[in-house]
Amino acid sequence: MTYNNFAYSLGGDVIEKVSGQSHGTFLAERIFNPFGLEDTTLGPVSGSNYASSYMALSNATPYHVKPPPLEDGKLLAAAGATKSTLNNLLKLYAAWLKAAHQQTAEKIDPSPFKLVPELWRRRIPVDDVSDYGLDWVVTELPAKAGLVGLNAGELEKMPVIAKDTGPRQMIYHQGAMNGATSAVYLLPESETVIVVLCNTLPLCDTPDWVAQLIIETILDCQDRNDFVTLADDTIKIALSHYPETQEQLDAEKKPGTPVLPLINYTGRYTNKMSNFFVDVHERAEGLHMTVQSFDSVYFDLYHYDHDTFAWDCDRDAETKRMIYPQAPIGWHKVSFQTDSEGNVTSLIWALDAAVPEGQEFTKIFPEKKGLI
Repeated sequence: MTYNNFAYSLGGDVIEKVSGQSHGTFLAERIFNPFGLEDTTLGPVSGSNYASSYMALSNATPYHVKPPPLEDGKLLAAAGATKSTLNNLLKLYAAWLKAAHQQTAEKIDPSPFKLVPELWRRRIPVDDVSDYGLDWVVTELPAKAGLVGLNAGELEKMPVIAKDTGPRQMIYHQGAMNGATSAVYLLPESETVIVVLCNTLPLCDTPDWVAQLIIETILDCQDRNDFVTLADDTIKIALSHYPETQEQLDAEKKPGTPVLPLINYTGRYTNKMSNFFVDVHERAEGLHMTVQSFDSVYFDLYHYDHDTFAWDCDRDAETKRMIYPQAPIGWHKVSFQTDSEGNVTSLIWALDAAVPEGQEFTKIFPEKKGLI
């Protein structure tokens, strides 16, 4: 299974079109206000009653960053713009579980939640005992947990939790972005809600390990996992990727290979749908590439091999620009493509690790668009 939450953003677009309201206004009127969730919003953070945001540097030092920029009315708002508090979320999920029980028993349910059990219907296998429903992983304890979190991307095998307990349903999901991580675990049978919020993008998925530890504590497991050691191991593995990538970049670099005058590579390059672009500028030492016109999301490129340019794999430097840390070598290289006459027509960038061959961005010539 390849996880992508973009479809939930499309769901938000459908809600806006049908309701005639912004997604944030719709949720406030239908969910937040009826349940008294006064500290829950899709709008920008304001005032002083919110947690500052951080990203962890490689030495575990917290580096202060701006809050995640997702807001009502912006792209992906429905997929990640909601800001809330621990108390509000516990109240929300308790009501949600109550609605699920009512609907499962086919009793009259006056809550605004509809078809809750349908969200838990197993649809896409995640492993041999867990499946993805609608925005939730559904499994049966004992089982591996955290399979859509950051830790699962580092460890070769996630631990089985609640090994010495009887079978019971568990539903969960993790969340992560620059400056925030979270984990929500639900045990419907006992109407248990576990929410762990973190105002940092840490070196491992700390909220997920904490949530799993709490589950084993609640269930009074005797054969418990050592989550401190698991966290240490996860961090060591995660941090090891960056020097390894830099060593590979250095080893495979081919200085002195033919290259066009730098001006030939400049321009705006768009993806196939023309909804994502990068701008390439000339600079004294090489090229400067920005993403979606965000000045802070930039990469200084040096000549790497023929028409390929690269930038160093420096985790902390990118973290300080609030760029989500990426270690795959394809992320750190762009290869310009030329036609039979030697004109640069596109570039290929593997910005998504799930597409290692890279995605092609077609060049829009500056003289036609006046962009650069």
